This record gives sequence, C-alpha cells and structure tokens, in this order.
Amino acid sequence: MYGGITSNASEPSKTMVIIGDVGSGRNSVMRRFRYGITPGPGTVAWLVDMDPFSTQIEVFGRRVSLRCCRPDDSIYSLQAGFCGKGPIAILGNSQVDAIVLTFDIGRLNSFRRAEFYWGKMLAIYCSHIPLILLGCKADKRQHNADCASDSRTEGHEDEIITKDEAISLMKRLGAETYLECSALTGNGIHELFLHAARVAILPKPYHALAQMFDAAEPVSLEAVRKVIHDELGMWPEEIFAEFDPNPIGSASIAQVHRARLHTGEQVAVKVQRPDIRKHAKWDLLAFRILMRIYENVFDLPLTFASQYISDQIELETHFDHERENTERIRNHVLTETPKHLKGGVAYVPAIHSSLCTPRLLVMEYIEGAVRMTDVDALEKRLGLDVNEVMNSVCEVFAAQVFKWGFVNADPHPSNVLIRRHPSNPKKHQVVLIDHGLSIPLPPAFRYQYLTLWKSLFTNDTEQLKAVCKAWGVDLGEDGFGAQMMGSAVLLQ
Repeated sequence: MYGGITSNASEPSKTMVIIGDVGSGRNSVMRRFRYGITPGPGTVAWLVDMDPFSTQIEVFGRRVSLRCCRPDDSIYSLQAGFCGKGPIAILGNSQVDAIVLTFDIGRLNSFRRAEFYWGKMLAIYCSHIPLILLGCKADKRQHNADCASDSRTEGHEDEIITKDEAISLMKRLGAETYLECSALTGNGIHELFLHAARVAILPKPYHALAQMFDAAEPVSLEAVRKVIHDELGMWPEEIFAEFDPNPIGSASIAQVHRARLHTGEQVAVKVQRPDIRKHAKWDLLAFRILMRIYENVFDLPLTFASQYISDQIELETHFDHERENTERIRNHVLTETPKHLKGGVAYVPAIHSSLCTPRLLVMEYIEGAVRMTDVDALEKRLGLDVNEVMNSVCEVFAAQVFKWGFVNADPHPSNVLIRRHPSNPKKHQVVLIDHGLSIPLPPAFRYQYLTLWKSLFTNDTEQLKAVCKAWGVDLGEDGFGAQMMGSAVLLQ
C-alpha cells in the first residue's frame, strides 16, 4: 500500500528529506511511493512535479504524519544535480527529523559522491540528524551476475556496488541503516518510508546512544598500535599476518579490528581505548554524586544501586574479567545445552588466551553475522525466518537466567549476532559476544524470578506479593499494586 496525501494535524508530524545526485533515484523513489507508478525512462515529467507531500504511516502502534521533501525545491537545483552548501546548511538548523541519502547502486561515481560530497556536507552541517543510506535501482542486481564480486576494474563505472561495500559506507557515514529499493519494481519502497518514520519518531538522544553500540568515534590507528605494543611488547605486524587498520566496530570502551594469525585463523582484536579507566573513574564518581543528589531532592531510593552499577561498569574496563566470563559462558553453551538449543543453535566465539591482556582481547572472528534487530538483513540477505530467530534468542537468555545462572546483563543488538548455521545454511545460529557485564544469579533469586513469572501468568497475586516483598517491594494489601505490576511487566 502506498502513501497518500493527508493534512490531518492531530497526528504527530515528522519531516524526512531525501538528498542525492540527479539520476541517483531520489525523485523516482518519492514518486513511486506517492503515486505507486513505474517511472518512464528519461522522461522530464518524472523529474519535475515533485512537490513536498505528506503521508500517514503507522509506527509503534500509532499513526504518524511523515512529510517528504527535497532540501531545495527549485527546478534549477533539481536539474543541475547540485543543491550547494546553502540548502544543506539550512537543513542543520531546520526541523528535520530524518535524512535519506541516495545513490545509484549501478554507478560507482554516484556511490563515491555519496561519501566524498554528500557525506562530508552532512558531517559538517547535519551530524545531529539521523541518516539512512539508500541504494536505489536495486533491480540492476537481477541483471548482473557479478554483483557479489569484491573486485572492480579501475575506471569501470558500471559495476554493481556490493552490499558489503554499501554497509561499510553506512558505518563510515554513521548512518542508522542501509536499505535498498527499486522504483521500477516497487520493492523496498514502502519499507524505506516505514523505516524513516520509525527513525524520525524516536528522540534524537536515542540515536546518539545507539551509535555508541558499535559506531562511536574511533581512536587513531597509532593509538591502537601503541596499546597493542604496550600490552604484548610487539607491534601488530609482528603478531599478526594481517591487521586491518580500519575498525569493524567502535564502542565507548574499545574498538575492534579484524586480523589474521600466522596460523591462518581470522580473529577479532578488541583494543581498549587509551585512558578509558581514568575517564571512567571520574565519570562514575560524578554518577554516584548525582544519584545521591537526586535521592535527596526527589526522595527516591537511588544510591543503594549506584555503587554496584559503578563496580560492574568499572569491571568492563578489565578485559581479563571479560575473558573469564566469555570462557565460562562458552563452556555452558557447549556442554550444558537445553533441548531447544541442541544442534549448535547458540555459539560463543573462542578466545585466544595467549594474546589476551587486561586491555586486549583476541577472539575468533565471526563471518557473515548481523545484528539480531536487523530484520531486513535477516530476511533478505540471510534468508532466515525472523520469528524462529527471535524464539532462539529468547531460549538462549532463558537458559542463561534459569539453567546456567550466568547472564549477559548488556544484551544490546550489537552483542547478539545472527548468522547462517555453519553446518546447515538454511538454519540460523545465535552468536553471543561481549561478556564484560555478565553476572552470576544465585539459585534463590532464580527460583524467585521463576515464581514471579509463574504467578503473573496464573494470576496468583499472593505469590506475586510474597516474591516482591522478599525483594523489598511492597505491593499493598488490596492487590491493586500486584495487578499494576503484572500488567506493566506483561505489557513490556
């Protein structure tokens, strides 16, 4: 179903701007979504008559009015394919909630300009606005047998940009995601606007936080080399047969580089950021002081947990602790597998202990894995059933909580990866990484937690109140508190 024009002012209103070179497919995408018609090749009418329009899209259970436009509506700008820095600079100071940057997947020059022209302009003026990278004219993949090739002839402009190349650009640009669509066939068009609405409706601090999962500002290669040398007494080129200077992920505490051992094994090298322990010490002190202030001002019990939280976060900066946690959870996965996870449904990468230190972690590299929340990649790239994948993720964490009593307390999307099962490509495998915040759960707590869920589903308010009372939470005598808690937990 394609979007229609609406002026319903009662719905939340968000603005999405589509930018890119002329010929990149930006206007065709907007027109296909608005009118649901296929572009006529080379028609001027297709490029003109593309005024801003609004459409209603349902996101997170509510309807959102999404206004779609270009940064400059002048015909000159449209025909010249150059918006200039003026309109882009204005975007940075406007009420724009999402930007879509387009390129033609069949034109290398279009792909390069997405990074070196548009990407640089956006970095200067619009770095605070969520960005979606869009590969247009995806129907070209069907007519190019070499679309998966990683090689490209120098100077040849008509070779298909691979998805891996596009995803790599997405990471360099700091974009939220990479999508592909075809205005000719209509594939991926509605998904683009739906995703744009989702991105636009979430608050900007959420997007800034999401970047910290694996797309934070990386540290320099020289800083990485120095950490490795300080820890192992040798430079990366001495330790590894190959070492990729570009990080494959960069988070708040460390960044990860791909490397190859002299034995031929591919590994992921997690290198701690210089001085992170010193910075963390002062940041956590400020956190504890703020919690004490908030407790006094708002009369809320906050400081009881602040020291525990600080201690756990500080442990994350000690990679020897993470190495021990990883080896423990790997042993659980390999030797204590519940029946729902038989056959290698879950996996934890092996650690190369001889190369690990308190600031350096070297582990098995996992090829072809994507985030558990990347529905498009799971379905279209890997060909997996999303419902089956999510069931397995739930089973994995249920096993951690109820069977093993050792759980990853930081299960954000970049720490739970999905790949095709190495032994059966039609099946999936859940890969668990980053165990710095894994914690043990005492048997008494596990039993109480199990009882909590049982009482919620069986509506046993007395049992529910008993469990909560043991945790120091008084739900009252009238049962209303128990009902409210049960409704809130089940709603989540």
